[in-house]
Amino acid sequence: MNITVTPNGTQPPRVIQVTEGAVTSVNGQRGDITINAASLGAIATGDAAGGDLSGTYPNPTVTKVNGVAVTGTPTSGQVPTATSGTAASWQTPTAGPTASGTVTAQTSFGASSNAGSASTYSKGDHAHGTPTLPTANTSTAGVVQLDGTAADIAALGTQAAGSTGKAADAGHVHPTTGVLPTAGGTMTGGINSSLATAASVGLGVFVSGDAFDRGRMLASGQIEMGSGAAAREVILSRTAANQLSLATADLRIATAGRGLMVAEGSNAKMGTATLTAGAATVSTTAVTANSRIFLTNQALGGTAGFLRVSARTAGTSFTITSSSGSDTSTVAWMLVEPA
Repeated sequence: MNITVTPNGTQPPRVIQVTEGAVTSVNGQRGDITINAASLGAIATGDAAGGDLSGTYPNPTVTKVNGVAVTGTPTSGQVPTATSGTAASWQTPTAGPTASGTVTAQTSFGASSNAGSASTYSKGDHAHGTPTLPTANTSTAGVVQLDGTAADIAALGTQAAGSTGKAADAGHVHPTTGVLPTAGGTMTGGINSSLATAASVGLGVFVSGDAFDRGRMLASGQIEMGSGAAAREVILSRTAANQLSLATADLRIATAGRGLMVAEGSNAKMGTATLTAGAATVSTTAVTANSRIFLTNQALGGTAGFLRVSARTAGTSFTITSSSGSDTSTVAWMLVEPA
């Protein structure tokens, strides 16, 4: 009968042959046979320990952890701490936050904040500090200063909103006079518009639903008018010194009883002259070389004849002559210039 003994460690199994109650061989060896730990390849008392252990069996000492030597004698609370890739020692860990930690109260505006930099944490019943408000006339960057007086409210229209850095008290009111509502109203005083170019629109008016504005005034002073369904086609503008022009439109006097009124007097465009012996010279600087001169007999006198302009000097005068040398009629005249 064979008995196979598998020892501890890495030694191969031992085969013990037993014949009629006696051991006859161990692993095939015969003779005087003593069965002990050595013959079986087992670890015996006094054998030296290796690997992460030191000392002898059966009571070796752990001197390494996974090949890393741990030195020193620990005290309460210490843990093995690696000091290199092959060595470690017993050390006290860095203290973490404790329940006794508190939140530092912020007591003034402008105090710096470093989120997460503190080594303590707050208790469940902690409370933040109440910062005191800054007083008026102090200077702290990023702080709106309040002193709670009504004088802090600037009158509307004299100062840009918010420019004082102050807030209104609970009892303040905004002015209701001197303010033009968005729904319309009356403005007292002039309005000046500073525009980029002479063609810039200073004012435009339209009827709700119009595709185009019906009235428009440009920075040049030009006034444009239209139906609202298309671009403005009536244009009233200054085209030269002392010259008002109506472009792209006719002048229509649409109400009976209304008409054209022209001032008369010295150097005028219209007036009357009385003929003497069938002629009269009219002095006016308004006459030009191109003036169209219209003549009408206003009151007959003497022997009336046919009227004509017999001579003219631009910028000085023109002469009216009748076909009758005894004509003393009063003649009306008017000068019109071609456009």
